Amino acid sequence: WNDGKRDIFVRYFSLALIGIFQGSVAYFTNYFSKNFIDAKFDTVTNHVVNGGHFVRAFAVLYLRQTLFAAWASLAVMIEPMSGGSGIPEVKCFLNGIDLPRINDLKTGVCKILGVIGSVSAGLPVGKEGPMVHSGSVIATTVTTSRVKNDKTRRDYVACGAAAGVCTAFSAPIGGFLFAFEEGASYWSQSLTFRTFFCSGWAIATLYVWKTIGLAFGKVG
Repeated sequence: WNDGKRDIFVRYFSLALIGIFQGSVAYFTNYFSKNFIDAKFDTVTNHVVNGGHFVRAFAVLYLRQTLFAAWASLAVMIEPMSGGSGIPEVKCFLNGIDLPRINDLKTGVCKILGVIGSVSAGLPVGKEGPMVHSGSVIATTVTTSRVKNDKTRRDYVACGAAAGVCTAFSAPIGGFLFAFEEGASYWSQSLTFRTFFCSGWAIATLYVWKTIGLAFGKVG
């Protein structure tokens, strides 16, 4: 056991943590979005079917849509860098442009809260882009205390972005291909395995949470 073996262990332990956290974030983002949407339409259906109150049903739907949209807007007001999909910003970071606060924990929290609100509001947006951004935020948060080298930090962010794509589409190979083709400009053979390793932990965690959810009748 020496410093080299210790560095390898810490590196892959960090990649596993990034994948586990990203898989958990993806599951609970889906879980809360689905439950909010189901609750919204169950209330509207109840007004229409049981009472025949179409005007009241429309008013309730309009109010809930507005509240969820306001929730998403508030998240962007708190942290403007959390607006949008996040993919262009992650690409900029991976290609050498150090945008302010792009990978801060506050940005990631506002991003997740904003996407839950916007999806629940029925806005024409999806969770795919924010999952890429959340993966890069998680990668930075997990490694920020011990990684000071920019190249190493970007390698971890590339792995986090790959894990984000993986959890968005349930495609580990797709996550690696995204980081390889669309994300990073600088690549190495060792980074190929690291991104796939991180994506593997992310998809495994997502499936574990889904299995637990199905066992208790809750689908994320």
